[in-house]
Amino acid sequence: MVIWEKYVKKYVWDERSTPFLVSVKNLNQAQARKELFLFAIFLATPFALLSAAAGTLALQNRDFGYAIITFFAISIVTAAGYTNHAKKRNVAIYCGTAPLALLGYFILNGFPPKLHLVDHAIMITMILCWLRYTFRVISITGAYSRLSPDETPS
Repeated sequence: MVIWEKYVKKYVWDERSTPFLVSVKNLNQAQARKELFLFAIFLATPFALLSAAAGTLALQNRDFGYAIITFFAISIVTAAGYTNHAKKRNVAIYCGTAPLALLGYFILNGFPPKLHLVDHAIMITMILCWLRYTFRVISITGAYSRLSPDETPS
């Protein structure tokens, strides 16, 4: 039997290698790399699925709106990968447009019709938390070169 908690702790939430609650100035480069990697995975996965779905709809319906969503989603996937690879602050700022775009989409087009006010509040809160976290990622990429080098295991 696989104990999923052990793997989550090992790969996602390890106090030594990925302390999400530690301030940016106290991180080392290995911790920053791992946090940027996880950010890239969690950002790129849904946007890759979104690009596939919107691309399919754009081709089927010949709709320019879906084509724009497809290209934006592909650019976010690319930016997430490049943020992980190059640790560039400007690219991380572009990744921060993803929650803003989603929030703008809901403001312009409305929320799904079957959701209630509580659901809207939860969605807006989660998008705002995601936006707040992108500020941390931007800070990490800006400070990456000044962070202490990797710790060597003893």
